[in-house]
Amino acid sequence: MSDIRVIERTDPKTANAVVAAVKRWRLKPWEVTGDMPAVIGESVQFLFDQERLEKRLRMVISWERRGGS
Repeated sequence: MSDIRVIERTDPKTANAVVAAVKRWRLKPWEVTGDMPAVIGESVQFLFDQERLEKRLRMVISWERRGGS
């Protein structure tokens, strides 16, 4: 992951744990084409419901293809 930005959160502790986990994500390389650019960005929303004590986290994640052909 090359850019992780939390844009909304209800609990800082949960947000920090999710960001730490996302930083460890590893993606399978893809072939760069017109439909699959070298850098991809996505908005991701996480919802945790611990006995109805909802914790919401919304983040923007970007990743880029590195290495390989």
